[in-house]
Amino acid sequence: MEGNALFLARVTHDARREIIWRVHDPEKASATLLGVLNAKDYPREFEYRIDDDPAWNKASWYLDNPSL
Repeated sequence: MEGNALFLARVTHDARREIIWRVHDPEKASATLLGVLNAKDYPREFEYRIDDDPAWNKASWYLDNPSL
């Protein structure tokens, strides 16, 4: 994913951790992550989802509240 993703936020809530990225090419990111999952080449279990948000509407809360 070289140059494909921009780190947006890390969220910790009730022992759940989320890392949020903005991704230019979601198909490329998904293929990479599926390859990692299929190879079982990761130190911790993880899941991911990709949401369509071209106007950054879903990201606005994180951008407007950077100190939380």
